[in-house]
Amino acid sequence: MEKNSSHEILIFHQFVPDDALPDEKDVLEQAEEISKVLVRSGYSVRAVSVDDKFLFIPDILKKPYAVFNLVETFNGSAVNAHLVPLMLEQFGIPFSGNSSSAIFLTTNKLLTKDILFANNIPTANWHIKGRDEEFQKDLYIFKPVSEDASIGITDENLKILESSQQADEAIEYFEKKYNLPYFCEKFIDGREFNVSVIGSKGEPKVLFPAEMVFFQEGHENKILCYDSKWNEESEKYDSSRRSFDLGDEDRKLIKKLRSICEKCWKIFGLSGYVRVDFRVDGSNNPYVLEINANPCLSPDSGIFAAAKNEGMNYDQLINKILEECFNEIKR
Repeated sequence: MEKNSSHEILIFHQFVPDDALPDEKDVLEQAEEISKVLVRSGYSVRAVSVDDKFLFIPDILKKPYAVFNLVETFNGSAVNAHLVPLMLEQFGIPFSGNSSSAIFLTTNKLLTKDILFANNIPTANWHIKGRDEEFQKDLYIFKPVSEDASIGITDENLKILESSQQADEAIEYFEKKYNLPYFCEKFIDGREFNVSVIGSKGEPKVLFPAEMVFFQEGHENKILCYDSKWNEESEKYDSSRRSFDLGDEDRKLIKKLRSICEKCWKIFGLSGYVRVDFRVDGSNNPYVLEINANPCLSPDSGIFAAAKNEGMNYDQLINKILEECFNEIKR
């Protein structure tokens, strides 16, 4: 791909208000860092804030060389994030990351779990409000249906439940508290892994898995809650770290994780870059927690940590993702 300063690359990100929370402002840091890389690589770069006023449409009509799509929400909702790549597809503009269909299928965790289950890919048993079913007493975690970045997740979200009625009552409580749709799933008490995947000429390159190691007191539940990621005033903040220090005893597990990621790539029609999150039980059985089809790309992100572990620097990663815009046919 010939690089030319006349080739304009637009970096799309969602509108971020001045009073936004840290998880919302994170996309601005991503846009700034990616812009620096692309300028160093010889491109003309411009960041564009995207909202429901559709003021970005004239930018699309000018046919930019490519769009680096960082839009995580549209009109304040993750549910609508697929609309931006959908418009880029309609106008035939090459863009980074995943297609509109892949983002739609993976943003809704219930839809994701249905597809995983239908394809015999292990995911924790789950319950949605109003579904009358045989219920096994166990520890469950309550999650928003479509939000990421651990939004709406605290230690309070872990509860021992004995019946679907108890589950429904708790779901209703969280929905009222956060004004978001919720569901619950069986909590897999075990190890947690993030596995990053980047496209390589349309095929998945599964990077070495990163284990999330919890090391501070007060983190007995071993969950990545909102405070642990974003609240610098919390005792839970920065209370976990990524580790690529896996031993020979994990060879079979690593093979399982890689195989599941490759299957997910094909089943969901993934492209560009993805992060698949797992919990692994005491018998070394992995369960897919979620598939993040538009994960963070900042220099402290999990994807860059995995790429760096394999010898890539930040500039190489961003340019690799950009090159994939032209290698893949998104569906």
